Amino acid sequence: MGFLPKIRDIVTKIINILLSSKILAGFISLFFPGQLIARQVHLNSNFGQHLWLYLPMFWFPPFSIIHLFMIWKKKFTKFKRSSRLSLRDLFASGVLTIATFSMILWVPQVISIITGDNLIGAVIDRWIMNFEWNSFIKSSITFLLNVLATTLITILSIYLTYKKACTKKNKRINFQKLISMSITPAIYAGVVAAIFNFITPIKDIFSMLMSMINDSPIVIMLAIGLITAMTHLIGMIGVRVRC
Repeated sequence: MGFLPKIRDIVTKIINILLSSKILAGFISLFFPGQLIARQVHLNSNFGQHLWLYLPMFWFPPFSIIHLFMIWKKKFTKFKRSSRLSLRDLFASGVLTIATFSMILWVPQVISIITGDNLIGAVIDRWIMNFEWNSFIKSSITFLLNVLATTLITILSIYLTYKKACTKKNKRINFQKLISMSITPAIYAGVVAAIFNFITPIKDIFSMLMSMINDSPIVIMLAIGLITAMTHLIGMIGVRVRC
């Protein structure tokens, strides 16, 4: 079995040579997951630029041609070869991304239980009789708890990546930098929480549309969680963790 690493090295070298050409890298990006391969090999792990190209409509022709021409016209920044992530790092990043996405997905549902009529909601109903103030305070608490939960999850996720990067360079963790890297994804998720908690017409229309599919409150909250997790993921992709 000793010959396997040599075969792997040969295949890797061939792929690197082929994708070093912007022409071939552009053509490969026409079909999913070619865009990811081109970003990894040709652009040396530049996953954080032009995030709108991750939308599903750009995974296949004709719209994926935009990605092709952007590579040809050098609209992407090509990082140094030393910046390219190893396959092990990519796998670890993928697992962490899935875990983070899954946790964010359940945040709105868990918070809705905590702020529901049996817990925090019951306390608010007991002490605040005015309907408008009652609704506003419930929405505010729900929003703040959503933001707090997503922020803590974001910090934890980036901390694990940041710690590994700093360990490799034998450097200390800069917690101020850690917080600053966590702000953007947390804001992305916070915007979704604000929309669904303070803009009542949007929430009502969304709930009405979801009820046509499934009127279960859990399903509706999970749908909101899915939107939150996807928005948060876009914010996370744009974060370049460096020690």
